Amino acid sequence: MGRLAALQDWIAYHRAIGISHIYLYATDPDPTELADVLIPHLYGQAPFVTLLHCPNADRRTIHLHAVERFRQETDWFCALGVEEFLVLRQLDDLYAFMLDHRHRCDGLCFHTVPYGAAHLPRHTVAPMLMTHLWRAAAPMASTRMLWRADAVTPDQARDAAGPFWQAPDALGAAGLRCHDVLFQDMAGYSADSDRFIRRPGFAQAVLDRAYVADLRRPDPLAPAPAVYDPYLAGFWHRYTASAADIAILPDQPPSAHGNAAPGSVAPGNAAAIGDTAPGNGAFGNVALGKPSWQSSIFHPGQTEPIGSRSFGGGNNGLRPRSYGFHTTREPGPWWIVDLLAPHEIAEIRIHNRGDNPDVAGRASALEVRISVDGAAWHGLFSQPDRPFGLDHQPLRIVPDAPALARFVMVRLREAGILHLEEVEVYGTPSSAATPLVGTALTREALSPA
Repeated sequence: MGRLAALQDWIAYHRAIGISHIYLYATDPDPTELADVLIPHLYGQAPFVTLLHCPNADRRTIHLHAVERFRQETDWFCALGVEEFLVLRQLDDLYAFMLDHRHRCDGLCFHTVPYGAAHLPRHTVAPMLMTHLWRAAAPMASTRMLWRADAVTPDQARDAAGPFWQAPDALGAAGLRCHDVLFQDMAGYSADSDRFIRRPGFAQAVLDRAYVADLRRPDPLAPAPAVYDPYLAGFWHRYTASAADIAILPDQPPSAHGNAAPGSVAPGNAAAIGDTAPGNGAFGNVALGKPSWQSSIFHPGQTEPIGSRSFGGGNNGLRPRSYGFHTTREPGPWWIVDLLAPHEIAEIRIHNRGDNPDVAGRASALEVRISVDGAAWHGLFSQPDRPFGLDHQPLRIVPDAPALARFVMVRLREAGILHLEEVEVYGTPSSAATPLVGTALTREALSPA
């Protein structure tokens, strides 16, 4: 079912950026389960997906069939695998993006950029764009083509010297204008692609404008350095994550003035206090549904709590009275949420698992650290070696003054197992400009030596 859920994510994403219709070729022997999942997209007044069953067909046969049957139904067409995402970094809208290209070319070339998990454990049932948070530092030589439909005939496609859906010069037709997203002519690309992609400034310009994100492999980045880049996760959060998935109402948010009873001052100038009146609700839970990941994943022999792996678990708004995330036993286990932008943090609420007092005590050595850039971390709070949450009330951490952070980490000061029900972060966006040190957010950099 994970594969089918990922397919729905892929469809929702491309619909959100402005793809008008998808012709989905199923090569499975039996497409019944696939068809059942796609029913909302296949029927209605304006179906978005056409499902075609072609068992054991190779890619060339599929692409030739698409050109012969469907090119007259569209202005432009491209061929993508269901783990490939068309990324438009500046506009998020295909129609607006194409305004600069549609009258200048017959074929638009997108370079591919591998995305992966950078050796971190990945929740296979979480949305794909919430788990592939690292990308390669530069685009690959491989490409995907967006062709003007009336510029490519079936005869040209059949006579192509190579995969015309990928190679910009495979069709070899005289007069075809083909350029990349930087408006560079692609003539002769296949013969000397390495020289083309090594031009000064090319890599960063493509990464800043548009490309195809390739999520086909769990971790395609090794041994090259991985760059933390949550753009796709941020897009998913803004446009395609449904309210039903993430908008489970949390506890009442804190007040603007922090009108809670004074508590003991913990390291990092933060007060750990019991639950009190919620106040006027001036702050929202800015961690809800944001990208999160952890140092390891515990795989139980029995069924896990509902929602423990949605969005990585721990900040999805679900309160199963058990755990939202669960690591294995290891030195200094941790869990991180990316707020996707700097925020002024007014309060953090941590809900311990409430199903078993014995295992709830595993969080007694909890500490909270924050960072604005993912590289430099600062201690905000350290739990004084005693259990919390046994009364089903959250641990509340209220800084003396709003704390500037983009990343929030909860971890243990010692070896152990970290599992919590939910982490809520209340605050407001900040206008502070803080550079993101993307290469610092790796397992090796975050785990204790």
